Amino acid sequence: MSKTSTQFDVVVIGAGSGGLTSAAGCAKIGKRVLLIEREHMSGECTNTGCIPSKALLHHAKQYHTAVQIAGISPQSAEYRQQAFSYVRDIIDATLQEEQEEHFVALGITVLWGEVRFTGHCQSDIISVFQ
Repeated sequence: MSKTSTQFDVVVIGAGSGGLTSAAGCAKIGKRVLLIEREHMSGECTNTGCIPSKALLHHAKQYHTAVQIAGISPQSAEYRQQAFSYVRDIIDATLQEEQEEHFVALGITVLWGEVRFTGHCQSDIISVFQ
């Protein structure tokens, strides 16, 4: 368990899309922000949910349209094989904007670990287990 004596105006638990937006917004208006994440920046949406699925759907629609216009060809089969690298490229591009260093540069303190609420007193309400 780690303890910090720093006082924060805002504690954001989870570095998913909502947490990152909240932390950045609060930091931009001058709040002292602590962002705590257990596993990885960007959360489910970027890593396994919305972004990968939408990128795959986009790629599939383009493939379907190309096949309807030109039929199946060696080029269309090659394009189809590129689907997963296309999805990975979209995820990687999104992650570039959601790296820990970006948020630290905004003045946000980032801690890695799991949060547990441990008390009722305002000065000792959360603990971070790293």
